[in-house]
Amino acid sequence: MRKICFIAGLILLGACNKYDIPGLFVASSPSSDKRFEASVAYNDAEGYPSVVIPTEDYTFYAATDIHVYHSTRNLDKFIADLSADTGSAPFWINLGDIVDGKDQMKVFDEHVKAAPQRMFGTPGNHDLYFGQWKQWQELYHTSSYWFEALLPSGAKDLYLCLDSAGSTLGHRQRAWAEEVLTAARGEYRHIIVFTHTHFFRKDWSQETTSNWSQEETMALTGLFSRCGVSMVLTGHDHFQERTTYMGVQYAVLQSLKDGTPDPGYTRCEVGDQITLTLVPIDIP
Repeated sequence: MRKICFIAGLILLGACNKYDIPGLFVASSPSSDKRFEASVAYNDAEGYPSVVIPTEDYTFYAATDIHVYHSTRNLDKFIADLSADTGSAPFWINLGDIVDGKDQMKVFDEHVKAAPQRMFGTPGNHDLYFGQWKQWQELYHTSSYWFEALLPSGAKDLYLCLDSAGSTLGHRQRAWAEEVLTAARGEYRHIIVFTHTHFFRKDWSQETTSNWSQEETMALTGLFSRCGVSMVLTGHDHFQERTTYMGVQYAVLQSLKDGTPDPGYTRCEVGDQITLTLVPIDIP
């Protein structure tokens, strides 16, 4: 029995940088409401950004569930592809779970700095382990915000980032989202919401990890439909899925994680319609 306990202890010690074992019992990052309060304080001080788009039709890229843990092979291929497409893609969106262990967020950040496009990101549940919210704040400042894409004709697209890393928006963020979307209704060509946790689970690949409650799912999907949201981009499930519900397109994007089956990122073409294309990562 002692030998078994000793071996188990060694395994736990060896895994302590990848698995937030204390976090299984005590939350190691602030609650949704606390993260939202910090985000709004930053937004109020710094404002909300705009991206000037030179053409009415444009492209952006999205990647999710990269789960950096020392290896960055797929991430680097994605960054290289981004860097080669500076003409049509003014920004890219990160849908969370960028790291898979302690002390990896700065590794991720150093690699994505090589891309010329601006990154807009939302944290995933893995990005809160080990109290990493503090590091997210240091690097990316906010997790609940919006930005506009300004088109030559004077039309605009709205992108709304919601922090669902804790499987809920929390009361304050949800009220803020409703306020933003209600005010935006009819003012934008497209409203695109992006967040980490997906809304419609067709498989159990993530089991019960960080999922919405049924009540919050129904409330948010109803809100998105009433306010004319065009598309909701999510990750978390590691598999590509498409659903249209109450007139809104919901897209779960493929994981970019090293070692995952069929890794890839998504090319998003925005015009009168929004078209998503999976781009497989093909590394010999």
